[in-house]
Amino acid sequence: MTAEKGSRKMGRKWQKTRFKGVRFYEHDSRKHGVKKDRYLAIRYQKDGKRVEEGIGWTSERDPEDGQYWTEEKAALVLERLKGAARHGKKGAPTRLSEKREIESRRRAAELEEKERQEREAKTFSDFFVNNYLPETKPLKTWGAVQAEQSLFKTWLSPIIGNIPLVNLSQIDLERLKKTMINAGKSHRTVRYAFSVVSQTWTRAVQEKFVLTPCPAKEVNLPRVQNERIRFLTRDEAALLLQKLKEKSLQLYRISFLSLSTGGRFSEIAGLIWRDMNMEAETITFRNTKSGKDRTIFMTQGVRDMLAEMPRGPEDGLVFKDKKGGRIKSVSASFERVVNEIGLNAGVEDPRYRFTFHGLRHSAASFLVAAGVDLFRIREILGHASFRMTQRYSHVSRENLKEAMKGLEDQLNRPLSGAGRKVIRLKK
Repeated sequence: MTAEKGSRKMGRKWQKTRFKGVRFYEHDSRKHGVKKDRYLAIRYQKDGKRVEEGIGWTSERDPEDGQYWTEEKAALVLERLKGAARHGKKGAPTRLSEKREIESRRRAAELEEKERQEREAKTFSDFFVNNYLPETKPLKTWGAVQAEQSLFKTWLSPIIGNIPLVNLSQIDLERLKKTMINAGKSHRTVRYAFSVVSQTWTRAVQEKFVLTPCPAKEVNLPRVQNERIRFLTRDEAALLLQKLKEKSLQLYRISFLSLSTGGRFSEIAGLIWRDMNMEAETITFRNTKSGKDRTIFMTQGVRDMLAEMPRGPEDGLVFKDKKGGRIKSVSASFERVVNEIGLNAGVEDPRYRFTFHGLRHSAASFLVAAGVDLFRIREILGHASFRMTQRYSHVSRENLKEAMKGLEDQLNRPLSGAGRKVIRLKK
């Protein structure tokens, strides 16, 4: 629709200006300054035909220079278009619509270039903090988020954080690996850090910040050794719990609960009173490592311990830090007590050192000793795969060995009754 047809349709009256080919009509009520707002249009001949195009309202700004439209500016646009038509300059617009289309493409190209430069300047830290973490945090467990943030703060940010994503290379990641290994970090921790890098990169590809495969794939990562699991004997467990109770009642209760349920520290720290069903005698661990809730039955010892504790609001934490919030890490008192009673005396290899997680392993070993099969232990511990539970199979074999010794003892016992002969099994 031309400006003139539009004006006739709306019943508006065009008025001439002092500039040839420039005219306007006024808005019914709106003002711009002291005058009524005016709609400007230009008229000219092109290829023997009259062309009329709307410029815009005087209350609007020219996108090229940001200034308000005036009759003078409209006349200047008209002269440029007529000049391009007369001289046939290649690529020069001869209609306002062409001019605006060219300007629109120019602005789009500028915006695309600006976005490209911003993408290329985006550092690993910037993307991790502002893109990756907010988008993946709702999809992960509290423990996983805490672990990734810790790896980022301690290793990823200091070593590769300031490098633009598009410039991150295999050499940079080799330096990350070397730094972590030289600092004595376990192979599992190194691989976890690289997993975070890969996940961050995948997210960056999805958002088109990078287009190439992750350079972490080119780094040969150390293999995770089959870590030997450190178990407590019954005497060691009793002594540890006794000393913890003398040091901190809450730490004792958390440790006792882990030893009695096989619960991870993060699972126990996240317990609320609604999860403790005293009538059904069950505990429900939520937001577990496997991503599924896990409900287990209380032992009598756990039930008695919980009965001694004042029950808080149903949504309240069972165990709190000094500020009343969630406990974020195991108290340093745990390690001090472990060292005081000599559980790690003379142990240099970190695989053999006893930590809080050893309570979970010890719970599994006690279950095996009680004759519980590995499939039920898997359910109690909440392992995602049976392969993880099979770590305790050697404990089961040791029990079988003891059972066979018991069988031998029974066979070698003298039989009661006259005339019965004792048969000795050769060793």
